[in-house]
Amino acid sequence: MKQLAQEKRMAVKEVAEIFGVTKEAIIKHIRDLYPEILTPKKKTYLSEAQVTEIKKRMKQTTEVVSAKTGLERASIVEQAVIILREDIETLKEQVNKKENQIKRLIHTGKLYTSTEIAKELNMKSAQELNKYLQEEGIQYKVNDTWVLTAKYSEMGYESIKQIERDNGKIIYDRKWTGTGRDFILDILE
Repeated sequence: MKQLAQEKRMAVKEVAEIFGVTKEAIIKHIRDLYPEILTPKKKTYLSEAQVTEIKKRMKQTTEVVSAKTGLERASIVEQAVIILREDIETLKEQVNKKENQIKRLIHTGKLYTSTEIAKELNMKSAQELNKYLQEEGIQYKVNDTWVLTAKYSEMGYESIKQIERDNGKIIYDRKWTGTGRDFILDILE
């Protein structure tokens, strides 16, 4: 984070020289991407991230001309490294997401209690999970029983078993299906 605070900034003229284009070409891209930084009669400076974005856009519009000097080539290589690092971070995120999906393989026929899912999400209790699902409009409580809203009730997210107690009172035991568990994990991760 400290590196971001000390980020190198470049004048529009410097960027234009590095890319081998006119200052006006760079200003055109700034107008499209960052109009708020253009101030009349003031020198405009660009961060590395902004230069990278302009370069990407210029590459798409084929305005980049060959670099003329070793210094210019070094600057372009530096920008390429930045772009590659961003791509690597994106790929890492995708790999992590896939790893999480693999960890969450649905066990055929297995049902999950709200407590099990809450613990998986590092919540304190099933009550915390149920309250969150209520706040999100996914479920509501009727006669001390949690019920999915109409939008979610026919999606196969839960299995409800009716149990009659010795005193004649009927209770409903709700458990989440593997699909329901995945749905909850997806909205909370």
